[in-house]
Amino acid sequence: MTIRELIVVVWRRWYVVLATLLIAAAVTVWFESSGGMYSTRTVVRFVLADYATLLPDNGSQDEDIIGFASLVAAEINDGRPAGGYARADAPFYGAGVRQGIMVGLPNTGGQWQASYSQADIEIQIVGQTRSWVEEHQRELTRAVQTRADELQDEVAAAQDVRITTSIAPLTTRIEYVTPTRSSRFAAYAAMAAAATLVAGWLAVAVDRTARRAPGVRRRITSPGRTTMHGPGRDTP
Repeated sequence: MTIRELIVVVWRRWYVVLATLLIAAAVTVWFESSGGMYSTRTVVRFVLADYATLLPDNGSQDEDIIGFASLVAAEINDGRPAGGYARADAPFYGAGVRQGIMVGLPNTGGQWQASYSQADIEIQIVGQTRSWVEEHQRELTRAVQTRADELQDEVAAAQDVRITTSIAPLTTRIEYVTPTRSSRFAAYAAMAAAATLVAGWLAVAVDRTARRAPGVRRRITSPGRTTMHGPGRDTP
């Protein structure tokens, strides 16, 4: 299909284009009215018993303790591996998540090879309300610490080798995140481009379906004009 033919089809099926653009505008307004979101990245740290959390030899970089923290994270995720990003500091809401939870160890490697150098479990929560985020933050931190104790109780771990958990200071804060002006403009531009492409595609699809209607043949004579012929009648 040439550009000229596409323009003719879009002009003839203008109502399809208009309906698509109105729907896209309504979706954009809905997203804009929903405002920002609440987010937190809470860290539960695993260290050796009787060691201060901030000491360099607290065991948080020991491979066995990192492995234990990974086991606890897997238990919280019901055996499913936690998702992640190429950058460890990438925010959960950066992937377009408006409400969700991600539990796992911070990956200091890269996109193609994971590397876990710290016995920490990160609990990332994104939600529409502060109360929802607070509730799940409280439940998950309690679940991580409880499950860590239960796993050690199952093997009767001695007190001097027992691993303790603590919540890292300042990681319990909940932030309200709103898009910047530049990101808003980028989102508007992306939505407009997507709506235009979808509108054009739908106009062509509707036009082709209509032209294949049984008992009717159409022949384009000029832009915006179509001659219709019934069965058994041909145009000289």
